[in-house]
Formats: sequence, structure tokens, C-alpha cells
Amino acid sequence: YSNKERIKYLLEEFFFDIVNVNVNLPFWVRNTVKYGDNFVLIYGERKKGITHVKQMVNYEIERFERIQNGKPLVKFKERMTGDEFNTFEIAHFRLLGDDKYLPYGSSVLNKVRRVFRQLVMAEDAMLTYRIIRAGEKKVFKIDVGNIDEDDIEEYIYKVATKFKKTAQVAPNDGQIDYRFNILGNDEDYFLPVRNANTQTGIETLPGATNLDAIHDIEYLRDNLFIGLGIPKPFLSFQDAAGAGKSMAQYDIRFSKKVNRIQQAMIQELNKMAIIHLYLLGYSGEDLSSFTLTLTNPSTQQELLKSELLRDKAQTYTELTRAEGGIAAMSHTTAKRTIFNMSDREIVDDLKQQKMEKVVIQELQDSPVLIKKSGLFTDIDNRFGEPEAALLGGAQSGATE
Repeated sequence: YSNKERIKYLLEEFFFDIVNVNVNLPFWVRNTVKYGDNFVLIYGERKKGITHVKQMVNYEIERFERIQNGKPLVKFKERMTGDEFNTFEIAHFRLLGDDKYLPYGSSVLNKVRRVFRQLVMAEDAMLTYRIIRAGEKKVFKIDVGNIDEDDIEEYIYKVATKFKKTAQVAPNDGQIDYRFNILGNDEDYFLPVRNANTQTGIETLPGATNLDAIHDIEYLRDNLFIGLGIPKPFLSFQDAAGAGKSMAQYDIRFSKKVNRIQQAMIQELNKMAIIHLYLLGYSGEDLSSFTLTLTNPSTQQELLKSELLRDKAQTYTELTRAEGGIAAMSHTTAKRTIFNMSDREIVDDLKQQKMEKVVIQELQDSPVLIKKSGLFTDIDNRFGEPEAALLGGAQSGATE
């Protein structure tokens, strides 16, 4: 193996066997997005690299930054134990963007905390209204005749009790089974009336009729998802949202937000990889001879760049096409105007095109210049007929 291939193999072994990114990375990303920070303790040894990583509790770790001897110094401290750690002992994943929280990161939930509280209170109020006002109620108008006013309340209570079914007591635990109290007269109204023209009767009060009026809930929910930057098609969970596409395909702003989170994760993963290689004995350019990447959440941005480049190329072709011997614009001016290329870049591009034409010509002449590539030598030796044997057979046949 070359040195670069060896480093690649070591890093693959490190991330998949020691760090176990398939399990730990989603958890680290969740913590970083939720809290703005995530701390991972690194255990390393000379000639062995990083041997183990441990997740730390976010609110128990403090970060200190100061200048010492003209150089920046970063230290970490655990509040409970008072232990201090150097920067190469802690991997600090953080989302920078709000200087109010420096030297820590800022959570993506900071902007929507107020809206989330409003949404929870609105949903609780909606649920309470539905429980209290949604059901129908009965109004029992009871004619009390000439009953004395002091006896009306007792009389109404006796009438209401008759409507109520007898409570059933469960024999196992002695608890009252309220399922048999179907009438639920506690929520109904019993009104005494003393009017010869009004007879005893029962009226029904309709329940709430505006249960479908949830525009305020939808407004707060939309504000919540807008604050999180989630694309609009994914606000409706009843439908097959996305039609098979990821969220990042719908909104390039969401894709940029995901890319920003990915860069924050890659920054600390790079740091862990460099520490691992350094402990194994690598130094110099070897510590930067690798590149870590995460899956691009969306190809939308690439498609936009490709479409823009295609339009520019089409415009370039039309402007440099010579009709009647005169083109609308020279190649040099078109490159400078359309592709924003400097004079130096134009010259380098022309040199590169010349070298490519030479290479193409060499490839075309290769069958004439090279009789055999040597790629099939082993096959020719095993299955081919040597020229000497063929010549010898021909000569013996001629002698006979």
C-alpha cells in the first residue's frame, strides 16, 4: 500500500470500528442540533491512536478560551468533578452563528421556543374547550307548582336523582363503575319553573358547532415549522408528503442549513482523525492528506449550477458562431464576459486544450507506435504458439 492508501485504511477502521459512526454520529448530530453543542471525550495512546470515545453530558462541561504567550489556549472543565481537559482530549461539536452564546454553539430551536410554547397553550385551550363545550346538554324544566321556595332545591334534587341510574360497585376492588351512569346528569341543567302556562319538559342544548375552526392552531404550527426551516410540503402529515423526495430537494435554504450542520460535524471529525493519525506516528502532510465528506442532502443546488452552466455554454456558442465570416464576439471576449475568466485563466485554458489535443493524437497513433502492450503476455505464453516452434515446423515440413 502507498502511504495515502494506508492512511485511508486506518481512518476507515478508526471511524467504523472505534468511533462507530453508524451508531454514534446520528446521536451526536441530534445533540448538536438540539442543544447547539455536543462534547465527546477522547481516549488515546501513543502508537495506538484513539482507542475509545465517550459521550459527555452537555450541561456539565465548560469551555474556556484565553490567550497565553500570544497563542490561543482552549481548555474544558467538568463541573461535577473539576477535571480539566485539553483541546485534543475533547471533541466539541457546536453550531456557531449567534455571538450571544459564544464560546458555545446555538441551538436551531432557539428561534422557535416562544412559538412552541404558544402552540402548546393553544392546543391545550382547544382541547379544554372541546371537552367542556363539545357535548350536548339537557335542560330539564320542572314545574314546582306552589311548593315553598325553601323546599324547591330539595325537590329538584330528588327529581334529578331519579334520572340518575344506580351506581354499580365492582366486587373485585369495591370501586364504583361509572360506565353504568350513562345519563351523566351532573352536566345537565335542572331549572324550576312556576308558571301555569309552562309545562315540565326537556330541551336539548346543542354542542359546539365550530370544532373545525383551527386556523389559529395551523397558523402557530406553520410558524413553528417555518422557524425550523422545514419546507412547506412536509407540513401535511396526512398525505404522502414529498412524493418520494427528501425535504432538502424542495427548498435550497433547508439544504444549506443541513450543509452548515454537516460542516460543523466534519470539522470535529477531522480533528479526531488528525489526533488519531498523530498518535500513530504520522506528521506533516500526512495529517492533511485525507478528506472527510458526508452525503449531500440535496442535488438541487448542483442541478441549478448545471443548468446555469448549460445556458452560459449555449450563449457562448451562439455569440462565437461565425456567420458570413464575422462572429458576434471573439472567443476571448466571450470567455471574459460570460464565464468571468481572467486573461491568465484564458491563456491557461488554451494551453490545456493544446495539450489535450496532443494527447488525443497520441492515443490515435498508439496502434502504430506500440505493437504489443504486454498486458496479455501471460496468456500468450500459456496458450499461444511460439514463433520459433512455428518456424521449426515449417522448416521440417519443407525438408521432407
